[in-house]
Amino acid sequence: MDGLKSSEAHYAPFTISQLLAKNYDYWALGHIHKRQTLNDMPVIAYAGNTQGRHINEPGPRGISLVTINQQKQTDVQFLRTDVVEWTNVAVQAQKGMDLQQIISAIIQAVEPLAAQQLKLVNINLQNSNVLTPEILDELTSGIVLTQIQKQLDQEVFWVYRISLKVNNNIRIFSELDQAYWEKATANVFNEKKFKKSSAG
Repeated sequence: MDGLKSSEAHYAPFTISQLLAKNYDYWALGHIHKRQTLNDMPVIAYAGNTQGRHINEPGPRGISLVTINQQKQTDVQFLRTDVVEWTNVAVQAQKGMDLQQIISAIIQAVEPLAAQQLKLVNINLQNSNVLTPEILDELTSGIVLTQIQKQLDQEVFWVYRISLKVNNNIRIFSELDQAYWEKATANVFNEKKFKKSSAG
């Protein structure tokens, strides 16, 4: 069924031939979050959602402005409505790379994004199985991600995650472990509380 050709849940199944049989000038389809056109004449299309919700919904998001003239000619314009765009950027790891070379490669790959739409960037570090265990440990610690964020210091895009592909398995290190953050926050709070009590 054409209405089910999506990674999303099955919803309102249909075939294109069923829609064409209705002789409508235009079919605006919903529910599916990915923008796609199923037929050109007449236009049968999903506009997609107006804002990507996570990294699995990357790329520009918006609406379709559709105009049909008296000759039944259809003009479809895409208008962006998203505030932030989720983006994947691939960086190829090379054997023998040291940590600074990896950081430089990542920064070089994302710098062209500076003049574009506000973005949340996921770095796909491919072929990372060729890297040494020491470098992989550095990458998984979360320190490298923080260093990249500080070095870029950008307001129009933010590298929020580094994904490593090791032996065909994706290992994701988006932020430092949540438990670590909770522990660190508790320590800071206790230290401030202690100083305040001491000062009083």
